[in-house]
Amino acid sequence: MDTKLRKVMQKEEEQEEKEEEEEEEEEEEEEEEEEEEEEEEEEEEEEEEEEEEEEEEEEEEQSTKKKQEEQKENKNKKKNKNKKKKNNEKNTSRNKKNQKKKNKKKN
Repeated sequence: MDTKLRKVMQKEEEQEEKEEEEEEEEEEEEEEEEEEEEEEEEEEEEEEEEEEEEEEEEEEEQSTKKKQEEQKENKNKKKNKNKKKKNNEKNTSRNKKNQKKKNKKKN
């Protein structure tokens, strides 16, 4: 009887140990899954941040290019305006000279 009882107790003990091991394994698996999920989330966040930074940089570049083009355009406009003004002055001066010559010839 004593051996039977021992065997039964030993079996119960083994069963308990087995259950405990299974529980521990399950807990470990859950922890690993949670860690993996957290890592994935972190990676996604990092990717999103990188994308946002790239977009901001691109927008900044576009803005800078646009400003440079506007400055160039304004410079060209000013240059053309000055050129036109000089030409007008030259023409006016030439016209005055020609008018004087005509007036002298008439006299």
